[in-house]
This record gives sequence, structure tokens and C-alpha cells, in this order.
Amino acid sequence: KYVTNINSYASDSELALPTPVKEGYIFKCWVDENLNEYTSISESTSGNLVLSASWLPVVATVGGKDYASFKDAYTGASNGDTILLIDGEYNLEFKITKSLKIKVSSQANTILNVTKDINPNVNASNIKFMNLTLKGSGAGADASGVYFQDGENLETLTFENCNIYNMNTFIKTRTSDTSHPVVYNIVNCNFDGNGQFILWINGNTKSINIEGCNIDLTNSGKVNNVNGSMFRILDADCNVTFYNNYVLGTL
Repeated sequence: KYVTNINSYASDSELALPTPVKEGYIFKCWVDENLNEYTSISESTSGNLVLSASWLPVVATVGGKDYASFKDAYTGASNGDTILLIDGEYNLEFKITKSLKIKVSSQANTILNVTKDINPNVNASNIKFMNLTLKGSGAGADASGVYFQDGENLETLTFENCNIYNMNTFIKTRTSDTSHPVVYNIVNCNFDGNGQFILWINGNTKSINIEGCNIDLTNSGKVNNVNGSMFRILDADCNVTFYNNYVLGTL
């Protein structure tokens, strides 16, 4: 619904402006012809005003509430919530410190750029990414610091039905804390064009489960290797399950 029937105002009192509703958008404010913003018409204002509604497109929902940015949705979410992203391209440029499921309904058109040097970038008990294309931002595969890394609070990290490409290393674990081992689940994902390793395990790992993935190494290993490498496991006592995966290229 739109509110268009305010035809006059008094100059000796403030007039609160209504909040219109438009499907698929979040109301931001009213603006005049010079793009000055209004939430009300202040006392002592005079003259004719032509105001139009300014809208922001909905890009994410959490528990039925709409948000105009991925960061706003994350800020508004609580532990155990699901952030549902609308098709588009977003930046993971902050640390995830809440147990969340981050997903989309359509994988093909939704990209989450993993920003360089924001690590540890996954630091909550249980974090799950679903149906996303995860892409290293900037130089990506050729730049160090583009990867997922566990924080001290992470227990389980899951990737399901994701496309992963242009990452320097997909997951690189820390070495500083061995008292909080992590479970990694990678299920039905596609890998292509990554710089060094899919997994660089330095310790702090309980188990690694990789199942039903397509792993293309022919366009990987750009940094130090002639061919791509799947695992680099250093000083880690963990269980590894590698089942029903298709690997293309030389190991």
C-alpha cells in the first residue's frame, strides 16, 4: 500500500510521516526533490513539499524479517537462526561469531565473496553454508589469506551443495589451540580454480568428512604447485572420510 493523501501540514507543529509498504522492498525514508531525507515534517517548515518514498531491495530474511544487506541480516540474527539470501552477490567481510545456517534457494545466481585476511572468520559452535557459490575475492587463488579459518569457539563447520573456486586455500586451520578440535563436513560440493589446497590442516581437527564432491585439479595449484593438491595435513591426529568423490587431474 502507498500513502499519498497528505495534502497539507501545519507550520506550528511536527507531523510524523507514515511508513508505506512495498513487497520485496524495505522503506528507507521520504525524500524531497533535492533528495533531502524526511521521517517527519518538522515544526516551522513552510512551503510546498513533494515527497517520494525511498526504498531498499530486500536481499536477506531471518525468521521472516527482511533485511537490506547481508551484514544487517547477520547483525539481526541470533544463534540457531537461518539467513536466507536472495539471488545476488555478497561479501563475507566480517567474522561469523554466531551459530548460523547461511543458505539460498538457488545456487547458480548467488555468490559469496570470501574477503582476504579476515581470519579466523568462522568462530561459533556450529556454522553451515548451503547452496552458495563461495569465491575468493580480489586476487583470490593467487593471494594468501583467502580461506576459511576456525576460531576457538568453532566445533562443526559444514558446506553443502556449494561451488568453491578462486580460493587460495579452502580451509586452513589454526595451530594455536589443540583443545577444541573441529569437525569439517564437505558434502556435494564442486571445487575448481583454487590456489594451493582444499584443506590445509595444522592441527585442532577432530574429523574431516568429504562426500559426493566434484574436484577439478586441472585449473588449481596456481601458487606453488604444478598440479593442485587436495590435502596438506601437518601435525594432526584426525579421522578422514573421503567417499564417493570424483577427482579430475593429477594429484
